[in-house]
Amino acid sequence: MFSGNFILFLCLKYSLAIRFSFDELLVNSSISQATTRIVQDFYVRKSSAVVFTTGYVNEANRLRQSDLINEILQHCSNRFALKFRHQESCHISSTYPEQFNVIFIDSYEGFTSVFKRMSSRDFDYTGLFTIVLTESYRNQYTIITRVLQDCWSLYITNVIVLATIEVKTRAAIYTYFPYTPYHCEMVAPVISNYFVHNSFQYEADFFPRKLRNMYKCPLLVATSEEIPYMFLIPQENGTIYTDGIDGIIFRVLSQRLNFTPILLIPSNEEIEREAPKQIGTSISVWMKMVHSGRANLTISSFSYTKDRADLLTASFPYYFSSLLFTVPNGRPYTAFEKLFLPFKYIIWSCIGTSFGVGLISIFVLKFSSKDKRDFFIGNRNRTPFLNMVNIFFGGTIHRPPTRNFARTLFCIWTFACIVIRSAYQGAVFDLIRNRKTIPAVDTVPQLIEHDYTLYMTALTMNMFKFPPDLSEKTRIHDLTVEEKFLKLMDNDFKGAYITTEASVAYYNKKHSANDSYFVRSTKDRVLLMPMCIYFRKHSCLADTFDEQINLYTDSGLINSWVSQFSQKEYLQFHSTSNQRSHRKLKLSQFRGTLSLCFGMICVTTLTFCFELLSQKFVVIRKLVELFE
Repeated sequence: MFSGNFILFLCLKYSLAIRFSFDELLVNSSISQATTRIVQDFYVRKSSAVVFTTGYVNEANRLRQSDLINEILQHCSNRFALKFRHQESCHISSTYPEQFNVIFIDSYEGFTSVFKRMSSRDFDYTGLFTIVLTESYRNQYTIITRVLQDCWSLYITNVIVLATIEVKTRAAIYTYFPYTPYHCEMVAPVISNYFVHNSFQYEADFFPRKLRNMYKCPLLVATSEEIPYMFLIPQENGTIYTDGIDGIIFRVLSQRLNFTPILLIPSNEEIEREAPKQIGTSISVWMKMVHSGRANLTISSFSYTKDRADLLTASFPYYFSSLLFTVPNGRPYTAFEKLFLPFKYIIWSCIGTSFGVGLISIFVLKFSSKDKRDFFIGNRNRTPFLNMVNIFFGGTIHRPPTRNFARTLFCIWTFACIVIRSAYQGAVFDLIRNRKTIPAVDTVPQLIEHDYTLYMTALTMNMFKFPPDLSEKTRIHDLTVEEKFLKLMDNDFKGAYITTEASVAYYNKKHSANDSYFVRSTKDRVLLMPMCIYFRKHSCLADTFDEQINLYTDSGLINSWVSQFSQKEYLQFHSTSNQRSHRKLKLSQFRGTLSLCFGMICVTTLTFCFELLSQKFVVIRKLVELFE
């Protein structure tokens, strides 16, 4: 009797053991097959290396996870390179954060053992994460919710959780959408696919694009008005309309991605209080608002710097602008000086040399034989030098030369004078009409050489490290764009303001009707600044915004928007004359011409008096006859 009961006990024991092992094999089989399909159909197509990480609470679960991984590797052999992490140390030697990750956990505690050791050095939070729950629980949905909430705390959105459901031969893929028509920035796990009978039920993307439509969810944006980048225009309904280079880009982004921007504008006191104090840093109040979680992003003419990128995540540059120094216009050219501006000194020297050679040649020919005079200057040409001047100013010759050589000289001189006179007339008209000035300095080395004071904002000054001799010449200012440019209208002001190229071009275009408000800048540039948007560190928004920015950049839309506020032609003074409206010339603009005419009349009067005196004095008469 005893032996029969003992045999029955052993049969029941081994029967239960075999059934338990069989059930465990079924669990591992459904999970392993689903994981294998995900790795083969998605991971291997995008990368040749996949990282497996395990998290467990006891040795038995660790062994089951090892068996599961071995089964997956048997199906995926020679398909990819495997990198393995265990929960004691998530760090492996790698030159860059891993994007393709599979994490095996047996519970929420097992996931926590991995999660608390995760770092951006080893994991790319914008990469792909498949979390495999190897054990079954009654409160499985709660565990998955907590796991996905931890993922959202690191802005990991490309994540799925694979777990068994109902019977152990079926598995489901859970994920979450942070922005939906029903909630914003919340985690509510949903089943995106089922794995039944060794295949997935739906042909759905394992990692869909979740942020292409934010369903009017609010995004907090730290910004402020910065002309011409960001214009904040209040509307009657209480909203703020954004315009400008950054304003248009951000407005289009909000429309395309379908989110509602909530603008956070720091006060002047807060800006001054949170201004960077340490030299070499460019972390301003707007960056601190994003870093602290008060805002999702910030945009307002912010350039890329290393310390900002270390603290936050920067988007792709959408526009490049240069930093340069704006300087006083300098002394205006006098009306008489403008008459000599069309040509450089070398051209005036050539013209003067031509007249000098002509005068000397004519003077020498005066003492030569008649045949030589007729050969070079023509027959009966009693005023050759006067004819030479007459042709230069566009006059006519009533008796052209008859000899071939003299005609050749006549044609060459006439053609040269037509070209020179036409070029001069066209250039001198623009010079008379415009207010051109003599720049005191044109380059940054000249600013330093002439001991100019360099003015810049506190934020800009902290971006540079000046040598001691140069730091003594720098000053901090808090003037607006209009105020500092108006200060440059004073030609006696010995200072320069650092600003962006777009600000100068916008100001000059705005005041193009009045040449007296033109702002001059140095020819060389101090720094080329890539403008970008800043997000929280590892924010999931960055990739979605980058996708849109690249689309606008490649299509030329951003260049079109920039051209509405900044055109390089307005950095040059001559651009102010390119206006469709006709401007009447003033008498003061002809002051140089009138002065020259008055001087020539005085010379003519003196010559006339000299000729009158020649009738009474023999010496003077002989001198006059010499130059006839």
